[in-house]
Parts: sequence; structure tokens; C-alpha cells
Amino acid sequence: MAAAEYAAFVALRTRRRYRRGYAAFIGEIARLKILTVADITSTCGVILDGIMATKVQEDQGLLCEEYADCLTKLVKACAAGASVERVKEAMVRGPSLTNKARFALMDLLDILG
Repeated sequence: MAAAEYAAFVALRTRRRYRRGYAAFIGEIARLKILTVADITSTCGVILDGIMATKVQEDQGLLCEEYADCLTKLVKACAAGASVERVKEAMVRGPSLTNKARFALMDLLDILG
């Protein structure tokens, strides 16, 4: 593996860790009632829009996985947010929607239930 490829891999892992941390942080402050349900619903909508936009683009599978993971963490932390219909819509196959992202969205449907 070349040095440039390794540096890109490390940058990707760092970005993913930050996104997961942001989702967990937002979920915690929502759980403490600092954010309103409308704020969380809006945030979940933005993340779902990101999934919808990236799944139709080529070579964006990792980004779709990150969005799905962040959305799942956010909803698990605060038990509110995404609408079931929008999640089902996001699960429709696209070139960059990986199996891991689809399964994360399926887990989210189970949580929303």
C-alpha cells in the first residue's frame, strides 16, 4: 500500500470517527431535552437527504455507510427522529448503497418499529 493510499485511509477513518462522535453527542443532548423533537427530526431529515443524494452517485458507498451509521446512532441515543417512510425510501437500491448501509437502515426500522 502506497503512502498516499494509507494517508487517505487514515483520513477516512478519522472523519468517520468524528461523524460518529457528533451523532452520539447530538443524541445525548436531545436525550437531556436540550434539543427539541423538531430539531432532531430536522437533523434526521438532513442525514436521510444525504443518503438519498449519495446512494445514486458512483463510488460513494463508504459515505452512505457513514450516514446510515450516524442516523442509527442518533435515533438509538434519543429514541426519536426519522420517519419510517423516509427510511424505507432510503433503502431502495442505488449504485452506492452498500449492504452494510442497507442493514443499518433495516436496524433503524426495527428501532423505530
